[in-house]
Amino acid sequence: MDNSIKFHFSGIAIILLAFSVVAVPFGMYCYTARYKFYSDATKSLFTRKDYDEALMRASENLNRGLYYQALEVLKSASDKIMKRDFACEALTSFGDLLYNTRYSPDEKIKYNDALFFYLLAGTLPRSDGNEIWRYFQIANCHKKIGYDVSAISEYQDLIKRYPQSDYVEQSKLELAYLFYNRAKFIEAKEILQDLLNNTGSEVILSKALYEMALLHMQEAASLPKVKKTTDKKAK
Repeated sequence: MDNSIKFHFSGIAIILLAFSVVAVPFGMYCYTARYKFYSDATKSLFTRKDYDEALMRASENLNRGLYYQALEVLKSASDKIMKRDFACEALTSFGDLLYNTRYSPDEKIKYNDALFFYLLAGTLPRSDGNEIWRYFQIANCHKKIGYDVSAISEYQDLIKRYPQSDYVEQSKLELAYLFYNRAKFIEAKEILQDLLNNTGSEVILSKALYEMALLHMQEAASLPKVKKTTDKKAK
């Protein structure tokens, strides 16, 4: 009986020893892996401070005329910022920075790059409340790049979807310009006349008057010239 008990306890001891041989290293591995995971996550976490620093570095590069270095800073930051709750705001500010910079190798390049960040911000599920601004800026970028058809469609859609927006009257001005630039004088006149009749902004009124004058000048220049004929005096 005593031998049986001893044998029984010996078996338990062997099992416990075997378990400890496996469990202890496994536990240490889990602890180490967990520590490494959180350590790496903390290191790779892109904070608002990181965002501010990236924006500042990009601005400094632009001011020094280093456009492509600035663009690289912004694109590198955008890769790290996509999961953050302020990603939409940050990407929009990246687009604004490029759109407004005076330092770029070519005007179309900066508008194309700004468009990239505006569109990227629009893909995020969490927004920052600036959807209409981005919509307006996307249309502006297309206009600046020369994609008139896309710009016309986007300005029209903005006016229709957000009739009370602060960007509607400016969108109408841009739309009128695109129409008369494509010799669609009737459509341009209707838009400008609407602004002249309804705007409460002196700035918009002044711009609309100026655009209307240009429209009449361009319309007159496009009319066929009539040759004047004079009767010969009878001798």
